[in-house]
Amino acid sequence: FARQIQRSSLPSVFPPYPDRTDFAIYASMDAAKEVGGDFYDFYLTDPKHLMFLVADVSGKGIPGTLFMMRAKTLLKNLSESGRSIDEVFTEANRALCENNDAEMFVTAWMGLLDLESGLLQYVNAGHNPPLVRKNGQFTYLRTRPNFILAGMDMTKYKRHELQLEPGDEIF
Repeated sequence: FARQIQRSSLPSVFPPYPDRTDFAIYASMDAAKEVGGDFYDFYLTDPKHLMFLVADVSGKGIPGTLFMMRAKTLLKNLSESGRSIDEVFTEANRALCENNDAEMFVTAWMGLLDLESGLLQYVNAGHNPPLVRKNGQFTYLRTRPNFILAGMDMTKYKRHELQLEPGDEIF
């Protein structure tokens, strides 16, 4: 049941924007054994900005799935409200800390790509860094990560930037 909830909440139609030729995106999630707290999301916040996210909740089973749904919904609602990406994480963290008696937490990496300029703004809340392919070379996008989401309610998150060029890729 938890696996069905999790899978139905993740984007699964590819290509998701068949009329767009300025970018391509693909995602999949395969749990190793039981349902986990892994999730991803992506959406256009407006015609020129693509938001994308990879994350992992500390719990498993139905509790982990419910916390995943809460975090995913909260992050999307906040990012669509027009807040900056660092404010999105700061507000989501504050809300996820409330009534978190199970002491679950989320590691997350979110990027906001300006599809016209190629400027990528991103925030990392304790998640593994992505790989970036520039000029055919892969490197980790290493920046000092912020603290996990739902860990401490007063945490403020720092935004980073990277200029992407046509043909660059993030994994």
